[in-house]
Amino acid sequence: ALSMYPRRHDLLGYSVRSEDFRYTKWSMKDDFSKYDSLELYDLKNDPHASVNRAYDAEYASDIKALDQLLNTTVQGRRNKVYPIK
Repeated sequence: ALSMYPRRHDLLGYSVRSEDFRYTKWSMKDDFSKYDSLELYDLKNDPHASVNRAYDAEYASDIKALDQLLNTTVQGRRNKVYPIK
């Protein structure tokens, strides 16, 4: 499932959830390729989603897979979708 949340006047958060994770990319409202920040919560080990793991190297493969899922899901809603770098 895809969820979208506005933040400030210029950001839109796109979130996808798997069995173990919730992943959010905070993108510019007018350009999905430019993003402000990422969030990754390991819901299996942190059910209250209190620790953002998006910048932990041990989660890099999970982030890559979830980013691909997010991009595929959002693709029908935007003209172009860009992966994180």
